[in-house]
Amino acid sequence: MEVVVANAMKKGYRPDFHVTPDATHSIGRPYPYMIYRNVEELKLTAAWKVVKVGDTISDM
Repeated sequence: MEVVVANAMKKGYRPDFHVTPDATHSIGRPYPYMIYRNVEELKLTAAWKVVKVGDTISDM
């Protein structure tokens, strides 16, 4: 993700936070743990305030 984030920032895209399965003990899709990690990091009180954006067909 370091390469992806660095290149995205050069193009003006700066997400508030991003998560990979590495941040959830390698438990990614289809489990919701990456979304929960965003909610926790951003100190949100409701999951509906989170937008999940993906870059693969299975994310869409």
